[in-house]
Amino acid sequence: PHALIIDYAGGSPALVIKTVGDIGVGTTTPSAKLDIASSTGPQLALSDGSLSSTHWSLRNVSGMLYFATSSPTSFATSSTATLTLDGNLGRLGINISTTTPKAPLHVGGAIRVEGGS
Repeated sequence: PHALIIDYAGGSPALVIKTVGDIGVGTTTPSAKLDIASSTGPQLALSDGSLSSTHWSLRNVSGMLYFATSSPTSFATSSTATLTLDGNLGRLGINISTTTPKAPLHVGGAIRVEGGS
C-alpha cells in the first residue's frame, strides 16, 4: 500500500511514498529508501543551480552505471559517459568512446600513474 501518491500524470504517479517509508520517483514500486527510475533521461542530475555551468548526470542502463556531463540548459541523454561502471563484468571505463568497457580498466586517451611513498 501507498501512504502518499503525488501527480497522476497520464495515469502514472510522479512520486510515491510507501507506508514502510520507501520513496519512488518515476516508479510505483520503490525497492529502496529512495528509488529513482527513468527510461528516457538521467536518473539523477547534479548542478550548481546556474544556467551556464555543465551538469553531471548519473544513469543506470542494463546494469551499467554512467557518469556523464550534459549541457547547462538541457539534461541530454546522449552525452558521452565520462565514467562507466559495468557491474555485471566488474569493469571500469574512463573517457571511452564505447558504451561497454572492454577490460577491467579501459581508459580512452593517455594515462598517468605516479608512485607513492
